[in-house]
Amino acid sequence: MIEAKDLLVTPGLIDLHLHVFWGVTDVGIEADLACVHRGVTTAVDAGSSGSNTVSGFNCYVVERSDTRVLAFLHISGMGLISKRYLVSLKTSGGHASKRQSKPRRCTLI
Repeated sequence: MIEAKDLLVTPGLIDLHLHVFWGVTDVGIEADLACVHRGVTTAVDAGSSGSNTVSGFNCYVVERSDTRVLAFLHISGMGLISKRYLVSLKTSGGHASKRQSKPRRCTLI
């Protein structure tokens, strides 16, 4: 039992828009530093990875984070590498999206 008198007790919170592909995208942050220590137990990555990078996202973010990470898949095969990166239909990789949409732990939304 934890004494919680005069404290606010909530269930785990959900952050619906983050970019947690830290070290890969120029807007990425570390999931656990941004979430767990602030009461957020579930984070939804807003498209940092694409069909060509979702396996790396799963390996280096999802599987190594205490935070539960869900993800939107970016239309670009490379994902959101840079704010300056323009999406091209040539790099959207629609067929690759189908192939990569079932990584081990990563739950794509």
